[in-house]
Amino acid sequence: MSYTYLEYAHLPAGRRSRLAALTQRSAGRLAILEVGAPAPGAEPSDPHLAFHLASEAVFSGVATNIGIAHTYLPDYAELVPLVLDLNGTFTAAGGFAGGFALQATVEDALSLNAQLVRFTVDLDGEHARAEVNEFRNLRAEAHRLGLPVILRAPGASGGRQGEPGDPLGIDLAAAALQLGADMVELPASGLVDGREEREAAWARTVRVAGLLPVLARLDAQVDASQALRAARAAVDYGCIGVVANADLFGRSYQEALVLGRSLQERLAA
Repeated sequence: MSYTYLEYAHLPAGRRSRLAALTQRSAGRLAILEVGAPAPGAEPSDPHLAFHLASEAVFSGVATNIGIAHTYLPDYAELVPLVLDLNGTFTAAGGFAGGFALQATVEDALSLNAQLVRFTVDLDGEHARAEVNEFRNLRAEAHRLGLPVILRAPGASGGRQGEPGDPLGIDLAAAALQLGADMVELPASGLVDGREEREAAWARTVRVAGLLPVLARLDAQVDASQALRAARAAVDYGCIGVVANADLFGRSYQEALVLGRSLQERLAA
């Protein structure tokens, strides 16, 4: 199943045109390359190479924070769409320890010509209420200005919430619907580990989301073949696409390019 103009026809013109432009770059689905803090134990990715890879392998866009976007995006602004992260992990966030601190605004996203914004909420965290309230306000502003919004679960270093097989993944999908997100992003770990309960949990999560598109975030610490199988499994479960951390491509540039193009083929098949 590929996504076309008709799937977004119910949306206002700004969000519709941005989502359609992104999916048209990558076989009618979303293939987002994430550049940011490295996974535990991984070497930091070179943002220049990541942006270049996203351009040459024709990813839908690059997701990153405002610091990396300000520094590296100018060289690729006409080649790679931007997905801007509005919050991220800090030692002290909003005056309290832990949680996800606001790093950028909707105005920042528009000034960088971002096509999507992402916001992380840890429903299992002690600051979930503050994060949900921030998301509600930012989502309202983003939609007023025509920007689609992704609500995402924390990564591996941000808490356990959203793990497939954990009912909190379903909770986040339901929350995304209630809070007006345009799509929800969940970790895809366990999709190809052969455990039936994990696969059943993924199927339930996608059903709970209903008409809300689901993005599967690929584990950056698996090998290439596992990542490709997980991407294909995510599509088979009805996901609109995948988010792949640049750490997954931590090899020679040519090998990374082959993997990036293979990922696109799995999404298009």
